[in-house]
Amino acid sequence: MAEHTELKSLRDTVVQEDCAEGTFASIRTRVFASPAGLDELREILRTWEDGKVADAFRRKTDAQVVRGYLHYLNGELERAEEVLRGVKSHPWGGYWLARALFDMARRQEACAVAGELRQQHPDSEEIAWLLADMQLHTGAEDKAATLIAALQSKAGESSRGWFFTGLLAEKRGEYNAALEAYEKAVALDGTNVRALFQLAYLGSRCSEDAEEAIAYYKACVAQVPCHVNALINLGLAYEDAGRYEDAIKSYSSVLRFYPAHPRAKLYLEDAKASTTMYYDREREKQLSQQNQILRMPMSEFELSVRSRNCLAKMNIETLGDLIMKTRSELLSYKNFGETSLAEIEEILRQKGLRLGQGAAEEGAPPPLFAEEAPPAEVEPGVDPEVLNRSVESLNLSIRSRRCMERLKIKTVRDLASKSEIEIMSAKNFGVTSLNEVKAKLAELGLALRT
Repeated sequence: MAEHTELKSLRDTVVQEDCAEGTFASIRTRVFASPAGLDELREILRTWEDGKVADAFRRKTDAQVVRGYLHYLNGELERAEEVLRGVKSHPWGGYWLARALFDMARRQEACAVAGELRQQHPDSEEIAWLLADMQLHTGAEDKAATLIAALQSKAGESSRGWFFTGLLAEKRGEYNAALEAYEKAVALDGTNVRALFQLAYLGSRCSEDAEEAIAYYKACVAQVPCHVNALINLGLAYEDAGRYEDAIKSYSSVLRFYPAHPRAKLYLEDAKASTTMYYDREREKQLSQQNQILRMPMSEFELSVRSRNCLAKMNIETLGDLIMKTRSELLSYKNFGETSLAEIEEILRQKGLRLGQGAAEEGAPPPLFAEEAPPAEVEPGVDPEVLNRSVESLNLSIRSRRCMERLKIKTVRDLASKSEIEIMSAKNFGVTSLNEVKAKLAELGLALRT
């Protein structure tokens, strides 16, 4: 690379003791303005060892921080950690080390690094916000709240302050307050990517307005550098709305920068399949019919007042909800007797359903639409540690995670014990999500209950 032209632009914004976050934003913008920028970054890293690149910096520590940061931008988190650990006392070396550890899901380590850095550089506002961020994600909400309040008091109203106020409220389960804070953050700075992302993500969980979530995700991905998770979630939102061509564009945009991105590759294949009807037509038709039946609201059936009131108090709104209950569960409810039970069972019989069908009662007959008797609950011989893993460790898409929440699936064991019909009964859970879940389980040598 003649005279390392691109490196010169990086050197011009070299990390200094008093450097602001804008320094790295400038580097990110240059790198992610186009896929060619990422190619240049990789070329710089490839030639770094010849000595010419590092020698372009006045101080070796600055060179090492930039090198580690470039590895971080390239998605080489372990390599970034290795480089940045040598300069973790440098304010920005430690900053990006914490970010790399956080992105590798080593959050306690990231918080510890941020805490040490805060002690070494107590006057750094960027490091203070970093520590608050880490604390919020490691359960230290009270400490984070104190730090956020102090920072807001010192700096006054700001987009970042409102974002962290929203994040704190979200962690505490105060979702309406969180949405209001994120909206204020965006009102003050329409390019606040994290606030835009949380508005889209949280809004999609708390509201049925898919178009609003799409609008926020679009605003998020319009920023440079583009938010990869926002692009993927935008694609999923497009799929929910039946806009498969738009979903394909979103996933393809991710792959332009990261050709091996696993989730983008999986979702792109599924989205393309949805446009070509690649899936077995009869199977897809059957799943659609199952969903229509299970999502029928109880209000459509003629029920006695007593039965209707009991079902409402038990939060049973659809046939899908109803088949998750057993006869004994219904009878144990106050004022629900044999007459109401008979009434309910007759309605289910007319639809080819039965109580307990979704609950997998011990000794119960095969589940709905099954062609053969179900096998054991999970595959024999599977490591119990794998089965006891949190379902969050599977890194499922937002749509699939929401399904897990609705069905109260917390572990891999819970998921593997479910049938297709059970998870497909969840709202907005379609063929794409089904394939994603099956692929994740297959990686662990598991499958859904037949």
